[in-house]
Amino acid sequence: MTEARRVWRGRRVAPRTPREAWGAFAAEVGVAAMVGIGIAVVLLLVAQDEISLNPRNLWDFFWIRVGALTIGPLVLGYEVWLLWQRLSAFRRGEVFVDDDEHAPDAVPAPSGRKRRETAAQKKRRKTFWRVMILITAVWVFCAGAAAVLVVDDFRKGRPFGEAGMFLIGLVALYVVIVVLSVKEKRDKDRGL
Repeated sequence: MTEARRVWRGRRVAPRTPREAWGAFAAEVGVAAMVGIGIAVVLLLVAQDEISLNPRNLWDFFWIRVGALTIGPLVLGYEVWLLWQRLSAFRRGEVFVDDDEHAPDAVPAPSGRKRRETAAQKKRRKTFWRVMILITAVWVFCAGAAAVLVVDDFRKGRPFGEAGMFLIGLVALYVVIVVLSVKEKRDKDRGL
């Protein structure tokens, strides 16, 4: 049984311990919660007339509301059911394999050959972390300043205004920077 692989041939490897099952549950519910929070932020900004999606009548947002009220509970219900099935299987001494997963026994073990980090990879790794720490420090400062302005406006009863949009833009920009930086480093390490 493999110890390191989480994905094999494009499909997830089933959790092999209760801890991994709880971790998979937390990760999947976290992604669903982030999508729900994004929908809630858009609806909040629209409700406060901060941005306009040009609604003609109440039916324009009908499908957004229906989606938010049905998809969220369905995803949460499925994840709770999946966690329950996995933990029940562990109590029986088995591993529960869902339709979109591979059984851990079907996944070949990782290569026993040790891959040593080259000097260039080590240098790139250190540079990457230095740059990411610097970017994160600048981002935390800017996001903190924008958050203070947003909270101050909210306490005074005003809509979020430009500071709220700036804060949302900062969060999105940080995610994009991290994803692109990690991808660039991995591509360089692979020699692409």
